[in-house]
Amino acid sequence: MKELTVTHHSAAGSATVERIAGPAPGQYWRARHDVEGRDDTRGKYNGVDAGEVLLLQDIEQADGDDHVIVLAPHPGWERCYQIPLRIHADDFEKDWELAHDGDAVRSREMAALIDAMRLTQEAMSQPPPVDAEALRLGQEPRLNAGGATGQELATEDGLKAMTRHADALKASADAQVAWIKEHSDELGDQARALARFHQEKASALLANAKNQLSDLDRLRGMVTNLEIYTGQGVEVLPLATGEPAARDEPLVIYQDLLSFDEELLLCLDQGGLDHTMVDQVAKALEDPALVRQMIPSPRGVVLVRFRGGYKEFIRERDGDSAERSAAVGRYNEAMTKESMRHHLLYRDGACITLISCDDVLPNVKQLLPSAAEQAEHFTRRSFNWDRRAYDEVPITREDIDYAKAQRSQLGRLTDFARVLVILWGLHDRTELLAASGIPRFSNWLDPGFQRSHLRLVSLDSLIAEERPSFADYRADRNRFLGAGVTVVVNLRAAMTESAAPGAYNRNKYQAWVPQQACQVARVTYVRGRPTISVATHEAFNGGRTRNVNVVLEEPNAYLVLDRADADELRYYLQSRRSRRAYADYVAVFRQALAHVAARDAAEAPWQRWITASLHEGGLACDEIEAARAARLARAVIRASQRDGALPADPADASAALRNAALNAAHSALADHGARVATIEDWCAAQGWTPVALTHDGRDRWHLYREATEAERDPRIAQFPWCTRSRLAFGRDGVPRADKVAMALYQRRAGEEIIFAWTSAERWAAAAAPAGLTHERMLSLLDLPAATSLAFDDPHALVDAMIASATHYNRTHSKRFVSREPCLFPIGTVIEKDKTALLVIFVDAWEAAHAWGDDAQKKRVREWTERTYVNPAGALSKLDRPFAPTVGMVELEDITMRTGTPWLDALYRTRSDKDGWENGRRAGTRRLTTLSPAGARLVPWLVPLCDTPTPIINAPKETTHGT
Repeated sequence: MKELTVTHHSAAGSATVERIAGPAPGQYWRARHDVEGRDDTRGKYNGVDAGEVLLLQDIEQADGDDHVIVLAPHPGWERCYQIPLRIHADDFEKDWELAHDGDAVRSREMAALIDAMRLTQEAMSQPPPVDAEALRLGQEPRLNAGGATGQELATEDGLKAMTRHADALKASADAQVAWIKEHSDELGDQARALARFHQEKASALLANAKNQLSDLDRLRGMVTNLEIYTGQGVEVLPLATGEPAARDEPLVIYQDLLSFDEELLLCLDQGGLDHTMVDQVAKALEDPALVRQMIPSPRGVVLVRFRGGYKEFIRERDGDSAERSAAVGRYNEAMTKESMRHHLLYRDGACITLISCDDVLPNVKQLLPSAAEQAEHFTRRSFNWDRRAYDEVPITREDIDYAKAQRSQLGRLTDFARVLVILWGLHDRTELLAASGIPRFSNWLDPGFQRSHLRLVSLDSLIAEERPSFADYRADRNRFLGAGVTVVVNLRAAMTESAAPGAYNRNKYQAWVPQQACQVARVTYVRGRPTISVATHEAFNGGRTRNVNVVLEEPNAYLVLDRADADELRYYLQSRRSRRAYADYVAVFRQALAHVAARDAAEAPWQRWITASLHEGGLACDEIEAARAARLARAVIRASQRDGALPADPADASAALRNAALNAAHSALADHGARVATIEDWCAAQGWTPVALTHDGRDRWHLYREATEAERDPRIAQFPWCTRSRLAFGRDGVPRADKVAMALYQRRAGEEIIFAWTSAERWAAAAAPAGLTHERMLSLLDLPAATSLAFDDPHALVDAMIASATHYNRTHSKRFVSREPCLFPIGTVIEKDKTALLVIFVDAWEAAHAWGDDAQKKRVREWTERTYVNPAGALSKLDRPFAPTVGMVELEDITMRTGTPWLDALYRTRSDKDGWENGRRAGTRRLTTLSPAGARLVPWLVPLCDTPTPIINAPKETTHGT
């Protein structure tokens, strides 16, 4: 890739070779022949005609040599081709040669372009050319041309001539407009091309100065390194003093970025550590265990910051102005940014030092790159739509992107090298690293020095074992959530307004706060939702206390403890990898560990007895397997106890409980292949699809299977329940089922999953509508039947409505008349795969007047006259035709009243006949059942119902209290 630069002298036959030079920015190069365009790893450019002269705009280097030649597009090319040509240096001279006359070529091209612009301007200075035939149209034709008398207003020939004249004028005008636009566009294109010529000329001048600018950048980088070496901008803060490490200990550089708030877990009640709490950090680092946790080597350095995330230093208050809220936000953001500033933490035995350098460390995300990160610079990733995954292709020396990848890599390495310059300067200027065996005034950037005195622990080598993240672990444990399990709850996160409405007042302010941040409690189910009782006190009066029910609807706010293990909890509290989001779980896990450790200590006799029994019976030879089976057996039988605790000693327990424990342990170790095969054959004979086989703490077998079509209620849109039955195996091994019930298939603390079929995961993910049990949903769907029976005795119904409406008015307001709304269920609806109740909405007094006899109507009118100051309007409403409003309510919003056939619920939507017909045609709404009372009260619903039922029997459960 070398060219001879030749100087010719005036003497004939003489020429002197001045130097051997390669391509350089600012030169012009000519295409040797027609160059075909290409778009691959060796080049990206459009085709070029032979003889075309282009400017060499830039040269990208790799490994100290030219790698990619960048040619600027020709200024005269159209805008869509104004794309630089990137050519691999090894291929460049095959198609291009140095154009010594490049400046002259460009001057001629610019002169030709300027001359063309002059001609265009001269043409536009003259009026547009006129069509020769247009001269004959100068005089407009007469409208009455060809008339017999000449007195006519217009003739047919005159109108035709006028039309031809107008068309000719329009064509002439259009031609002139097109001529003007064509020359205007041409002049604009010429002006833009001229601008590109001048821009290329400026680029050529800049290319000559580019080498000088590069030298200046290198000089500035050298000056910056020297400033860092001499200590400018470097601050050193001792945090702990003591004996240094042994002299022969190497300096270990840990690649990780640590956060004091995550590592030390201090000041949690204040939102965690921040940069204003240096004294607390120094005090905590007096603990050798914490120091070893952050820097395991006796002499080492790691990148640290005070906080790993945002902190609210100042809280906003209710009623703050917009200006103050904005100021608080800016202050918190600035303080958080300062707390997240990077530092170096240097350990030398018991001596701990914090090193700061704002010119270097804020740009460094971790200390020194790993091999994987180095490889990322030289890897091209592209999405493969066929595989739905990314393809990774290495970038080699033959690729034109190699130089760009190398520049990215070297840019990152510059920051890492300056970290070593910081330590280099501190060692040569101060006594900070005097106890080490590193000789002073050594070159820390020399690879030989680094091999002798430094060690790098990369992120790849920090991962010692593969465990799920704490979030995955918590989600796995929480799958055992059910009635009677023990949970630890972060009450600050769990007590939201929807989960604990009893703790909030009407202004949505939390008036009752928990007495402790975390609480261990047993779960009960209230209205189908997991609930715990929490001791609280009034926010501004600690002397007033009361218990508040809290629904566990925040999955990140609790942890189920029945299957939690102390060793696993310790791992997540100590693991650096899992503590990245410590604020989400550390308080819960700490209390969980205390509870589980105390529980395991209390159940140690059971653990020893079950393990010994397994060994004696020859059921387990491996100690680890026996211990695992014993822990599982304890969890299973513990869940079967009413108080959730085992007797102190197995000798104090009943024989049935001891047998259940041994059977549970045996089930965990035994091979159940034959039993599973028997159940599969049995289910196939019955036409059933098995889901899972379980064994509980009372030594009973249970089978979960998919419900058949006959077992599924057609009124329910989505059926998430399985059929759960208790199994008993006869002497012939054939199972028999009893105690059949509908239940969700879920992991239960008191059940051990023996075998799960392929569909088990899908059924485990199914959720009941609004958390309702199957029995509760059936009782709600049967409400229209019970209500319809009440309409069989209208006199008693109206008396109940009058009594209830009177009481409602007395208890709701003393200043205004309060009229009671009543919702009567009359059917069931499926709308967009969701089940709801069909109801009619009525005013109690208006309905009593419409449905009552004469005496009852009189009572309604007398109450109206007696209650209203001006009863005329209310009485006129009673005389109007009565028509109840039809609508729907969600099942989870229903609250039953004791002794009344109507209910309380949020009235979700109302609809008329047209709305119901449109929903049925669109397939978004189905009326699955309609009660006899509903058919009488709203007769237009009858043809819309899937299965109109003239008679609905009363449900077995007639009261539906909450």
